[in-house]
Amino acid sequence: MQSKIKSKDIGRWIFKAAFLLCISGLNHSLNFARAQYITGPTSMSLGGAGVAGLSSADSVFINPASVSRSTSFEVDLLYQDGYIQNTDHKSLFGFLVADNSEGVLFPGAIGYITGSRLYSGYFSQDQMWHITIGRRVTQYLRLGFNFIYLDSEISGFKNFKQLTGSVGAIYDFNNQLSLGFSAEHLGEVDDEIPVPLKLAPHLRIGVRYQPLELFSFYLDSSRRQSENPEDKGALHFGIESLTNAFTVLRVGMRWDDYLGYNYFTGGLGFDGPRLKINYSLQKAIKGPDGALHGVDFRVSF
Repeated sequence: MQSKIKSKDIGRWIFKAAFLLCISGLNHSLNFARAQYITGPTSMSLGGAGVAGLSSADSVFINPASVSRSTSFEVDLLYQDGYIQNTDHKSLFGFLVADNSEGVLFPGAIGYITGSRLYSGYFSQDQMWHITIGRRVTQYLRLGFNFIYLDSEISGFKNFKQLTGSVGAIYDFNNQLSLGFSAEHLGEVDDEIPVPLKLAPHLRIGVRYQPLELFSFYLDSSRRQSENPEDKGALHFGIESLTNAFTVLRVGMRWDDYLGYNYFTGGLGFDGPRLKINYSLQKAIKGPDGALHGVDFRVSF
């Protein structure tokens, strides 16, 4: 009984610390930047939030610990295309296979993404491999890590290879409340790589709160850890609603000090027993024309 009380007290303290960090992001510059190479449509439609755990396989792009939240074998096809700001454009296509079915000792996922990016006048043709391993280590705690290999051929410059790793954790206080943390793109990065195309290290912390079965709220705060002298960053917020047995509606906001824009996000999902389809949209409230679109087709076995 005493251990349970202590666990709850520790949980409340962690939650308060996370809440204060997120609120401080409104008054100080945290940062998200361009370090996130790809965000799945589920997180993208929630303002980029979801480090505390999403039910979709593509959540491993934000937090590797979330690979243990799924309970099946999933195959996911992903597509993303559009403008992030001004003339900054990207077009990506790939697949993700995740397995946390019964009997699996270490849940894991492997993904491959190919495409092109145009950032700040740099154009690159990319190929990326993403490998994730994680598991639930206690009743409350989930841990995970991943390896990312990105091969970028920059037009008029040279070919760059980046190998990084990320670690993540999720603490589930109960079915309604979770706290998530991730440290992404750890390791040395080639200084010759143009800043807009680097997989730069950054930290992220966030909470998930589900007061009712039909509603979930997500709030993340993140900060780039290199080449960010003013410590600028972003705050991410999203709401997910199950409008009926198979339809999911998502809306969100992203306040990004680093890019200098605020973004509205939204999406619609079909959540069938086997087939799942998600669409997402990210649009700057003021500033650049155009928008970023994402879609995935996921099959569970």
